[in-house]
Amino acid sequence: MEYTIPIKQIKDIKIVDIDSQTEQYNNNVILKVGKDMFQHLKQYYEVVSVEQVAEDYIIQFNMSEIEALNLCMTHSSDIKLIGPKKSVVKLKEKLLVMLNTYLID
Repeated sequence: MEYTIPIKQIKDIKIVDIDSQTEQYNNNVILKVGKDMFQHLKQYYEVVSVEQVAEDYIIQFNMSEIEALNLCMTHSSDIKLIGPKKSVVKLKEKLLVMLNTYLID
């Protein structure tokens, strides 16, 4: 739903510095991705380490666990979560919930 107000009713505007709102993470996740996905992700996340294995890359990114889980769910054919183990376990639990929701009646 769109909401509009007349300009005359605006009393104050606060401009927020976007950089000060950016959250810094100290959580390293390890993903297995292809070249195109690596090129895309490195624009948004700090790369800690890179290892090339055949056509794929094993990348350690600095990102939150929830972002890693959401990326893996959204791009499941392009990203494989390798570590940390606790994150892999959480991803498997999410996948089981999805299977239970959509495949088991």
